[in-house]
Amino acid sequence: METVSINDTSWKAEYIQSWFLEHGGKIHPAVEIAIDASMGYHLCVRKGQYIDAEDCILSCPQDLTLSILDLQRTDCKWPEELEVLWRANPEVGTRFFLIEQYLKGEDSFWWPYIQLLPQPTEPERLQTPLWYDEDDCAWIQGTNLGASRITRMRFWHHQYSESIALLARCDASRRPEIHLYDWTLFKWAATILTSRCFPGTALVNRQLPKNNFKIYQVLIPLFDLANHNPFAEVTWAWGTSHCSLYTDKRVEGGQQIWNNYGPKGNEELIMGYGFSIFHNRADRYALALSTSESSNLNLAGKVQEDMLRTQNDQESPVDHSNSGVPESPVALSETSPSISTVDAAFVSTNGQILSGQLSRLHSSDSLNSLTEMVNGSIAKPKLQTDIFYLRLPQETHFTACSQELLDVLSFMVANNRELVEARTDPRRLWIEANEKWITHNKVRVACQLVMVLQKQLSNITKYDKQLPQWPKNEKQFHAARYRRSQVHILTMIIGSFTKLLNDIMFGLDKHVARLEDILLESPGSFISQFRAAIHHSLRTRNPSKIRKSGHEEFVYTLWLCTLWLFYGSEASDHSTLNGTAFHMRLHDWIIFVRSQYCHPPGWEHIHCGDDANCALEKKDIHEVDAAVGDFNGVDFCLKIVRAAAVDDPKSLYADSKWTAGFLWWGYNIIMQEGFMYPGNDTSDDEFAIFLEMSPESDM
Repeated sequence: METVSINDTSWKAEYIQSWFLEHGGKIHPAVEIAIDASMGYHLCVRKGQYIDAEDCILSCPQDLTLSILDLQRTDCKWPEELEVLWRANPEVGTRFFLIEQYLKGEDSFWWPYIQLLPQPTEPERLQTPLWYDEDDCAWIQGTNLGASRITRMRFWHHQYSESIALLARCDASRRPEIHLYDWTLFKWAATILTSRCFPGTALVNRQLPKNNFKIYQVLIPLFDLANHNPFAEVTWAWGTSHCSLYTDKRVEGGQQIWNNYGPKGNEELIMGYGFSIFHNRADRYALALSTSESSNLNLAGKVQEDMLRTQNDQESPVDHSNSGVPESPVALSETSPSISTVDAAFVSTNGQILSGQLSRLHSSDSLNSLTEMVNGSIAKPKLQTDIFYLRLPQETHFTACSQELLDVLSFMVANNRELVEARTDPRRLWIEANEKWITHNKVRVACQLVMVLQKQLSNITKYDKQLPQWPKNEKQFHAARYRRSQVHILTMIIGSFTKLLNDIMFGLDKHVARLEDILLESPGSFISQFRAAIHHSLRTRNPSKIRKSGHEEFVYTLWLCTLWLFYGSEASDHSTLNGTAFHMRLHDWIIFVRSQYCHPPGWEHIHCGDDANCALEKKDIHEVDAAVGDFNGVDFCLKIVRAAAVDDPKSLYADSKWTAGFLWWGYNIIMQEGFMYPGNDTSDDEFAIFLEMSPESDM
């Protein structure tokens, strides 16, 4: 729409401009206030003129700014009890103060400025989600923005109700008329402040509490008319008497004068300001995880502290001390807890699932088990919600994640072996986004991310059929753009990690042992006995049928224990193998397992990993007998072994070392080294073993 000068259609621009100049404000002679239906009131350069680089665009005296600090400048008497509440929560007091000035109308000192703002009687000009109707809200169903809208609405209403209730208890002679301060006006004032305010750093010569000035919200007349452009080059200067805006590059006639709020995604832009940006490079997806204050995450904290000394935090907030971003710190904190939260139990897999069929390894006791492994004692974790951000992946799959998210997830999904290593050196679990070396821990992180993000994507797309074909107004237009962006980000990240996992699962390098591999490609002299035992008991050797029967865990347990017996006290050298990639990898993995895990019960004569650092708990035979009670498949496995021994008395299954404790040992290693490969709409999840080994062995 063509920009039309306000001077041609309204008296409001002249009114505020005269007031601004009369009280010591300065406006570059080439600047004018314009309006259109899309941008509203905004600043632009007069046609035929220009503003040169480093020119001052606006300069506003601090006496013209509006904040809670101006409460003493008005004749309205607020009860002392309420002022005490507002000193502890100044953003609420600023809202009531703005309402007071609005109700005073032309008697307010700031009326020339207030009358230019979107009015509470003009909800169509108030574009943030709190002013959405039911049809508008349909476009943000299932998104973080939809949850944030509900949370912020409840939070603001609580603040309003608390203040009104306190006001009602005060003597009528010491308070204004309560009925005038209704909920709609409070919501309006809160919207104006969160979308237009500047932080308290703008008031360098006012008396603000030290180390707490950012919680103060300041409205600066005319400055908030400069709309956001992420490529704008401007400088804000907070002087002792004036707030000034400078352009860092020449602005030609007819062009809009922009502000730069910093790198903000469309979710933050819509929630805070009511608009979005096409192809926003700062767009991201916010993922909230309920994490635990247990030792495994404390180790992750050590890694993050070390990293902060050497690199900038990817998600560090923008320094608003000289950027002039019109945002309230309170606005951001209000949205933080409202994002759809994924419980830590969903993404935590420590392998200590000792019953039932395999699912997605969602163990409610997983964080306790991790704590026990690191601390040596069980401590109930205290859950807290942390928010992490994901962006479109760049060079490698893991570049979609912030380093902080990678650190937290790597510890949350770590098995006991990895946590034992991290106890002495937390950097053992440090995932570098650009590193291409694949480990068991990286695979688990990728799997859990895919599972979590699949659920988040489904939360959005399940409402697609309820949406109209096209947005019907500007609010819906921006909401639809945001929705598409969130779906695109999630789809691309899921696709990226799925490709990585597919390469690992089905590639030629044989990083993984699937049912197909262990049933079809295990060493020749071993495989016939193993396949016969499985077929005798399950009546099938078909991997798909075994998965559907829910017997994966038993088959893998028998496979590892049989493999252990097959290799005997010493792993075979490569000359005994047929040279396939799977055989070579399997040989090296068995050596790796020997180095990392203590011997099975009854195998004390075999040299294995150091018992002091073993990733499995050391138990005597009586403790093992009690522990196997948690593995309800032990009897089933023993029946398979005994039946196989009867069929072939010379087979590995006739060995006397087959005990409940031996099976318990094998099961635990399988669960430690296993992972759940996420399925999709056409395939189920699949459990597999990552054949970990030292980097030297994999070269």
